[in-house]
Amino acid sequence: MKKRLLLAFALVSLTFPLLIAQRYLTEVFSSVTVTEDVAYGQGTNVLNIPITLSMDIYEPEGDTETNRPLMLLMHGGSFVAGDKKDATIVNLCENFARKGYVTASMSYRLGIDITNIQNIDVELSKAVIRSFQDHNAALRFFYKSVQDGGNPYGIDVNRIISGGVSAGAISTVHSQLFTDPASAPASAQQLMVDLGGADGGNDGAPGYPSKSIGLFNIMGAILHPDMINRDDVATISFHGTTDNVVPYGNGFATFNGIPVLEVNGSSVVHQTLSSLQAVEEMNTFEGLGHDLIYDQTAMDTVIARATVFFYENVVNNSAVSTANLQLPLLKVYPNPVTNGSIQVETEYSTSFQLSDLSGQLQGSGTLFPGENKLNISNLTAGMYILNTGKHQTKIIVQK
Repeated sequence: MKKRLLLAFALVSLTFPLLIAQRYLTEVFSSVTVTEDVAYGQGTNVLNIPITLSMDIYEPEGDTETNRPLMLLMHGGSFVAGDKKDATIVNLCENFARKGYVTASMSYRLGIDITNIQNIDVELSKAVIRSFQDHNAALRFFYKSVQDGGNPYGIDVNRIISGGVSAGAISTVHSQLFTDPASAPASAQQLMVDLGGADGGNDGAPGYPSKSIGLFNIMGAILHPDMINRDDVATISFHGTTDNVVPYGNGFATFNGIPVLEVNGSSVVHQTLSSLQAVEEMNTFEGLGHDLIYDQTAMDTVIARATVFFYENVVNNSAVSTANLQLPLLKVYPNPVTNGSIQVETEYSTSFQLSDLSGQLQGSGTLFPGENKLNISNLTAGMYILNTGKHQTKIIVQK
């Protein structure tokens, strides 16, 4: 993979060459259409109540293209506030939709257990996990819409960009860069197990991919740099050096001004990706804090730099491998399952292993092209992982 270097500057107005009208680089559409409240899944919130999760989808009005890049964005709000109508996210969605993208602003589960406020770091960690579970579910919704729904939004699943602001950026950084549960601190590993893993906690299109090829990080962070496991997602980051909510480097994220959780901000994400020779770019705003999104000059720079970066490295760059983002060749149904067997459909012959969440092997065998019936009558209620080497799918057993 090629490598992008750090781009640091004081907060000044940057001048870019005038561009002729060109799709994905300039606003070639004057207006957008919005499909509101599209349900992408259901999750159990912090009060253990099932809620419907939804998004608003933006498309260029009058567009005839049916193979467009998708940008899926998440709002900020410290994991306790905000919604998909957030002004910053709506502005980004509308801006990139006018350039020819399909964009989406998604809701996700918010809130912390205030009865455990003495362990607020744990509660915020749980909130982060729930939020990136939801982002993964929204991605799976789009993959499923292409394969099984006739591609109603006209997207190209090999050109998906995940992104967000503040808490939303923290969510998408974890969603896309963190893929190996063993790389997380032990305490975080246990929380993930308790909450059902990276893809758990919702019923949003299980069995479909949840990967993007681009990452749009505005004031985000990751719990620990060892959790950055991918070098194949083109990442552009924006962060102010005096941010006192989400630190620019290593430090404590704050909640109502109180330091609550040690994290590693965008500069550490940049350094780690750089060491992995990933496609990435860091934009540093000297002397600017968490109010970056309210500074018009800064946001003009964010949009201008992101537009060029994603055009070069996602939209119009065949050098970025997308082979691992192809649609799945494995389906499992019914899922959840309540009887003694489950159907596994595949297009190739492969061995498989079935394990519980602790990694203990529960069964193994061979799958053949077409439909395979697996006997699971010996399994107790819970979540299991079906692993073929090429694919990994969760199976929920209900008794």
